Amino acid sequence: MDEPEEPRQTEPQNEIPANSSRNLASGQPPLNLQEDNLPPRLVTSSTTSTLQCWICYATQEDDPRLSWIKPCKCRGGTKWVHQTCLQSWIDQKLREDRKKSVACPQCKTEYLIHLPAMGILVQLIDAVDNLFDHFSSLIVDCCVLASLYWSALTYGAMTVVYVGGHRSTDVVQSIHPTVVLMGLPLIPLATILVGSIEWEIHLGRILAAVLRPIPFVRRVVRNASDDSAVALVNRRISDRMSSTRKCITSLFLPAIAKLCGDLFYSSTSSVLRRFLAGGVTFIGVKTTITYYHKRQIRKKLTDLKVLDYTDQNRERFAANNQI
Repeated sequence: MDEPEEPRQTEPQNEIPANSSRNLASGQPPLNLQEDNLPPRLVTSSTTSTLQCWICYATQEDDPRLSWIKPCKCRGGTKWVHQTCLQSWIDQKLREDRKKSVACPQCKTEYLIHLPAMGILVQLIDAVDNLFDHFSSLIVDCCVLASLYWSALTYGAMTVVYVGGHRSTDVVQSIHPTVVLMGLPLIPLATILVGSIEWEIHLGRILAAVLRPIPFVRRVVRNASDDSAVALVNRRISDRMSSTRKCITSLFLPAIAKLCGDLFYSSTSSVLRRFLAGGVTFIGVKTTITYYHKRQIRKKLTDLKVLDYTDQNRERFAANNQI
């Protein structure tokens, strides 16, 4: 019997690029994919796969002319990357600060970035440019602070003249200029501080402390404080008034206090007492109205409930919306 022949071992053949036929037809030598700027292909046991850039997702077959690098400790699919793609990605990271280090987002290895050395003239220009950058930000901050200071100073001077009249100018002139320049800007800060205080909360606490000994009121206060929805309701009510609105309202507080003082306390001879009495009256009335309004809104939001989707509830909902 004849013995079976052993399988022949065929030598692996190198793949010929798709554009080799065009190069041979035109008389040009085929592209060499094993140059220094191109890494070898990744070969597996079953299939042959090419390199793929983890930035642009292009493979080695898409553009063989691009150079590949392995700049970090990654392995597998994220090991190789285009030189141009990585440079563009690094430029985006260094757009704000050219001096910070850039690392691989996968293995956190810091990239070794080589920059060519510049001449002394270029280094001097860069140093002057960086110095101007720091001074520019400092100058802008100083201008903003100076604008705020002069605005506060002007507001304080106008408030003093409006409340005290022309006689207040003589009083201001008799004070030391340093005290005037430091005291007048504090007037808008004081008005904003007074206007930003939620006086209705303190009024509610005072009323609860005073009326708590009454049995019926004690039960109502205890039930209201134990309700888990009260905190959420209070936060929803407080969010309705923005900080900008509070600031603008506070800046009008001296004018309103002067108007209320002249209207309700015209018999008072002292301008300062009339102004303070008008301000206290306005804050008291405003606090009472705000407390009552928030109380009603809190009651409304606390009783909120979702109805079943029935015809009867739909008719009730439509009727309430028409009203």
